[in-house]
Amino acid sequence: METPKHSPKKSAEVYAIFVPKSPDRHLFSNLTDVKKFLSSKEGKQEGWRHNSGTSGTTKKLQLLGTRFKKCVDEEEIDGFFNERSVEERALEPCTSHSMEPVSPYKSPPIVRATEFRKAIEQRDDRRYKELMDENPGFLINTNSDRPNILHAGFHYNALHVACRASNQ
Repeated sequence: METPKHSPKKSAEVYAIFVPKSPDRHLFSNLTDVKKFLSSKEGKQEGWRHNSGTSGTTKKLQLLGTRFKKCVDEEEIDGFFNERSVEERALEPCTSHSMEPVSPYKSPPIVRATEFRKAIEQRDDRRYKELMDENPGFLINTNSDRPNILHAGFHYNALHVACRASNQ
């Protein structure tokens, strides 16, 4: 067990403060000291917080501030600090995983996607192959690994368009 940075007087209630990215345990016996600490530079330390939304393949991160809890015994204090430490490690960005390489193909502009859709509908195999050789992004959105939408109203991708035009 780590030695507390701020030891409270022997009392039934103790305020435990977790500061992200800090190995120190901060313990106080009254709310006045807690407020002073939280107003200090160290008390306003920011850490990581995972946001459920994603942008491409990288997760968005938001900042998470200091947390505190009123505890009545050592077991509760240890549980509070252990829980926060585990939470913090889980939310930090991991650099050990290899990222997929960035695709050299950009998402096709809407005008070009319309040309691609018309080539499918008109069964123009030559034009279809030209556009596919130019940019495979007509079929797959490389940012999300999902089919590229060619008909916005019904969210049709290339397969839907081909089926609707009875292309076999």
